[in-house]
Amino acid sequence: MKCSEQIDILIFGAGGHAKVASDCARAQYPRQRMLGVDAGETVGEWRGIPIVHQDTKTLEAWRALCSSAFVAIGDGDIRERVTQSLETAGFALATLIHPSAVVSPSAQLGPGVLVCPGAAINADARIGRGCIVNTGAIVEHDCSVGDFSHISPRAVLCGGVVLGEHCRVCAGATVSDHITVGRRTTIGAGAAVLSSVPACVLAVGVPAEIRRQYPMEHD
Repeated sequence: MKCSEQIDILIFGAGGHAKVASDCARAQYPRQRMLGVDAGETVGEWRGIPIVHQDTKTLEAWRALCSSAFVAIGDGDIRERVTQSLETAGFALATLIHPSAVVSPSAQLGPGVLVCPGAAINADARIGRGCIVNTGAIVEHDCSVGDFSHISPRAVLCGGVVLGEHCRVCAGATVSDHITVGRRTTIGAGAAVLSSVPACVLAVGVPAEIRRQYPMEHD
């Protein structure tokens, strides 16, 4: 495939997270033509998907070739910036759901969400723009997940959890029912969150305790 040909979806990013997103995209849309676009030094091909440098074309020129894009970048702040640029250029942000994931018909997923293999999003859960629900993660009924947050592999949000924007719930962590986690907070790997957690902190352990306060400019 040449980067001048019409394609079905542009995948922005070429790191490890982009590999997972590309696998999900191929499983969901096996016949679609995909092209990887990277702002770094990664060019060539990955599993038959061509990867070209973003500067090969302007965003407007890319938009002329393809109306749909997915931002496959793990860093939430960068993911948000690229998402905003693509939306301004007129792209529709794809939502990718691996066929092995379980998503309730009553769940609401924003644009640019990635739902990885074996994940579950249950009844009336709401997932914001650009979120990652990673491999085997569980978002239970009536949860609300803020934009550009990341639920890591095997992490669990129990029923009614409210998670702020740009949060990260690291691998294997559990947030108990009806708890609120403030924006830009990180829950450490394997933690058990039994009470609400404020914004801009790191909480770790069982039960989880605040170990670090991020400076407010981080917000």
